[in-house]
Amino acid sequence: MAAPGTIFFWGTSADFALARRMAETIKASGHQAFTRDASVFAGDVEPCEKVVLLPSVAPQHAKRISTAYAYAKIVIEHADGTKPVPVPDPTLKVRPLNEKLRRLTNRELRTLARERGIDIERARDRATIIAAIEAAAKGSPP
Repeated sequence: MAAPGTIFFWGTSADFALARRMAETIKASGHQAFTRDASVFAGDVEPCEKVVLLPSVAPQHAKRISTAYAYAKIVIEHADGTKPVPVPDPTLKVRPLNEKLRRLTNRELRTLARERGIDIERARDRATIIAAIEAAAKGSPP
């Protein structure tokens, strides 16, 4: 059985009307198309060939939709045909630096910070030291 056609996610009533017109155009050509409200997307991925995000979809909803459908290896695009910024696979999100730092003693953490020139004089606890080292490794201030 072939996967259903296209799902259009909309964010406002104006885009809902646009989504319906776009879906009707696709249906007229003999393919399937559906419209969905982006604000109520709960993470359930429906089988389809492509997902289209209309302009009014809020960024937080677009990210949630893009993450879910990209993970399912379904094509995602904006209404103008551009591709959204790729979202990293959530199963690959690992924090190896944090794990390594947590295995070090407080003395080893302070030595590592001094060697890297990281200011931890105001750090009162272990978590703050680890956060400062991680921030320096990422190139951002703690």
